Amino acid sequence: MEVKRHYTSGGILLNSKKEIYLIYNKDNKTYQLPKGHIEKGESSRIAALREVKEETGYRNIKIISSKTFKIFYQFKDKWNNYRKSEKNTIYYIMSLIDDQRIRTKQQDEEKLDGDWFTIDDAIKKVSFENIRDVLSEFKKTESL
Repeated sequence: MEVKRHYTSGGILLNSKKEIYLIYNKDNKTYQLPKGHIEKGESSRIAALREVKEETGYRNIKIISSKTFKIFYQFKDKWNNYRKSEKNTIYYIMSLIDDQRIRTKQQDEEKLDGDWFTIDDAIKKVSFENIRDVLSEFKKTESL
């Protein structure tokens, strides 16, 4: 049986106070880091910047480190007749250049909101253990 592979990319977005932006999905009532699928012909870096802009509404962000954090897991995909699937996600460390922000189509369609949290509060708030692990590892490597 063929395994479906999903490749996604996102960001750990920091503001000037070194707080982290978490996406809140109103339907699922979950907190997580902004991320999304890498489109054909896109690099993971370009996809990460695009997805973070789409899901947060912040227009001016930049990747500030070559350090990345990766998540890999397998699951039974309910959208693919519960066949075995894999998800590979890479997160980049990003920073706001300024507070310019707009409400995006993606935020409305995916019912997304969000807020800024200290690293410790973000670790407690995220809904998925693998993202909690990413944030814990990020905290160890950064001077927050």
